[in-house]
Amino acid sequence: MASRTTLVLVLASGKGTRKDMQGACPKFNLQGVEWPIRSVNKNNARNPTKIRKYARVDVSVDCSGESLQYGLQEPNNSFMSARARCARVFGGEQMGTTSKKVEFPGSQGFVLAARLDHPDGEAKAYALFAHCFTCSKDILAASRIAGSLAQRGFAVLRFDFTGLGASEGEFANTNFSSNVEDLLCAAQYLRREHRAPAVLIGHSLGGAAVLAAAGGVPEAKAVATIGAPSDAQHVVRAFAARLATIESEGEAEVQLAGRRFRIRRQLLDDLRSQSLNKHIANLRKALIVFHAPQDKTVGIENAAAIFAAAKHPKSFISLDDADHLLSNSRDASYVAEVLSSWASRYVES
Repeated sequence: MASRTTLVLVLASGKGTRKDMQGACPKFNLQGVEWPIRSVNKNNARNPTKIRKYARVDVSVDCSGESLQYGLQEPNNSFMSARARCARVFGGEQMGTTSKKVEFPGSQGFVLAARLDHPDGEAKAYALFAHCFTCSKDILAASRIAGSLAQRGFAVLRFDFTGLGASEGEFANTNFSSNVEDLLCAAQYLRREHRAPAVLIGHSLGGAAVLAAAGGVPEAKAVATIGAPSDAQHVVRAFAARLATIESEGEAEVQLAGRRFRIRRQLLDDLRSQSLNKHIANLRKALIVFHAPQDKTVGIENAAAIFAAAKHPKSFISLDDADHLLSNSRDASYVAEVLSSWASRYVES
């Protein structure tokens, strides 16, 4: 019977409070993963329920039986120390992983921030992940899918487009075409430092971007879109109320997901120039389309249009009641599980 490990974190709050948190956790990286709370040591904890606020960790776990120091990330991004110890139990098996920060030059010459999630040992293939419009590489959907794929043997590079997240540059000077070029720069980084990506993955507008960029990555064998629009211009619906101002004055400040961004007319002009159907029809790579029927941001008709424009081999996976951002960890894990099995048919070990 295959073995796995159970990680037990014993936390010290700095006030002498001691808590135990345990989850079924094989040897793998837990970057951005929701931590399953199984038990709390009520005998030693002054406030046992307080442990529930520690929802994310940023560590690579080496279940060697030794006690090690790790950082545990709270929702407010502060850190507390934790000691981890591992015990062998019997059950399923997953690969260990590491997650490290990397950087590379983008299409406009700015340094782009990235993270490479890698399985322990040799990766079966490398994948490139493109995040959604005005999002970042650290959005939960990206971190969860990348981490889950790494557990299944895929190395995944996720990065912040120019002007977003921790990357340099000004967002207002970017557009869909520059995003595509940033993707090609990311592919070149992998080609130079590791192996060219065999799998391209894009979430929302990032899905449209990987469809457009796929022709520039000849080594890619498979493409996956998650909640992607069939037309890049779909994104303007997010700031439709300011379109007239952008057209007449050349730019305007818009609010998206509670954050302010400056949008310039050049973005609109660039979106109008795109012909995504042409890229889809000439993809010449295996395609899988993930989409939720109840997606309120990008309607399911977009998935139908992408699927209809593509040639075989192509697949469609319904995400049932998932939301657009895959905010439920189970939905992200499901995407990673299906994607891993599907992509394995097309990549070399």
